[in-house]
This record gives sequence, structure tokens and C-alpha cells, in this order.
Amino acid sequence: MHSKPGFIIWSSTIICVALAIAALSNTLAQTSEAARGQSLGILLVCFLAAGTSVWRLIRLYRTANEVADITKVPFGVPLRPSRSKAMTVAIGMLAIGAMPLITMTTLTPIIRGGAWLLVAGGVGMLAAVLARLLPVGQITLRADGLALAGRGLPIVLPWERISAVEGGEYGGNPAIFLWLDSPETIAVPPGKHKAFMRQVAFCRNLMDADYYHPTISYGVGLASLVAAIDHHRRKASGG
Repeated sequence: MHSKPGFIIWSSTIICVALAIAALSNTLAQTSEAARGQSLGILLVCFLAAGTSVWRLIRLYRTANEVADITKVPFGVPLRPSRSKAMTVAIGMLAIGAMPLITMTTLTPIIRGGAWLLVAGGVGMLAAVLARLLPVGQITLRADGLALAGRGLPIVLPWERISAVEGGEYGGNPAIFLWLDSPETIAVPPGKHKAFMRQVAFCRNLMDADYYHPTISYGVGLASLVAAIDHHRRKASGG
């Protein structure tokens, strides 16, 4: 499962926070609006990096200290990513991009373009959330197996075919990692067998597992989700 954040996570977070403080001091020290506008782009990048680093540090500590409780994972009820979290990210992007456009009249083309990209991204993401196009994904603990759906192939993995499950990280995000018995013989939707095996090969090459599913915004602790999956697979196999 997870261990507490190590030296690399701590050091990168401290560096990002220090750079954000230095960038803020430099921006406030500028006497002209033109000079302040030029330093504002660096400030926004540093604050985004610092905020992301601090958020990841807190999340890793929470995950490492989480007590697994399978009662927090309902059986037969689809678990979906939090729309409120996606909306918060969209509003944050919109606010960060709009701030320099509203408060500063002299911005370099690069900073102005970056700000407009954030505004456009925030508006687009917010519209997708309101239209229920985002976020995508679903995890369901069913009688016939573990049902996973997302941007990729929707599939049901029979409990007796799941040989092991662990929690971990991929790409800086929490995820469940699954090891399967003879994945090439697992039933998949018609015409999707090659796509499923490509996904298995991808996971084996990069993650040393047969399958994975990200869990960053599902609102259920990773330890509890892993414990619930392990409970049902052991129950199905008589363990």
C-alpha cells in the first residue's frame, strides 16, 4: 500500500513553496505596472506548482494514515468521480487565468496568452461538468465481479479471476492495481478482446500489474476500496 511521503516529495514541495514566495516578493517589489506584469506570469506558474505539490503531500499523508474500512464501500452501488471536485478545479483555472487579465493592463503576449488558455480551459471544463460529460469513470462491486468503466474499455472482472489487488500511484495519482488469472480468457464485450489485451500489456510494461484504475476523485479512501475488493475476491475463491 502507500508509504508516507519521502525525501523527493518533501524536497520538491519545499522548493516549489520557496519559489512561490520568492516570486511573490519579486512581483510586489516592482514599482511599475509594466515590470509587475512581466513578473506575474512567473508568479502564477510558481503558485500553481506550489499548490499542486502541497495538495499532493497532504493527500499522500492522508492515504498513508487511512484505516481501511470495507463498510465505506457499498456493494452493488456504482461509485462515480466527484463532480464537485472537477467543478472546483475548473473554477480555480478560470479564476487564476482571469486574475491577471482583470487586474493588469500591461501584460506580455506570452503571459496574456497563457492567461487566456487558463480561462478557456476553465470555461470548457466547467461546461463539460455542467453537461455531465466530466468527470468520467465508474467502479461497482457487483455479484459477478468488479465492474470498471472510464475513458477506456468498460469491463467486469470476475472475483475469482482477481488474484491480487494493491493500492498505489501512477502519474502522481492514486490507483488500484490488479493481478488477474489468465486475463486472455476473461469475457469482454464483443470485438473488444484485442483492446483489452493491449491494456493488459500496457499495464504490465509500465506498472508491473495486469490492470489498473485511477481513484483520485471517487470520494472513497484507497485503503478501504482495496480492502473491499480483496474481501470479495477472497470470499469468491473461498479464502
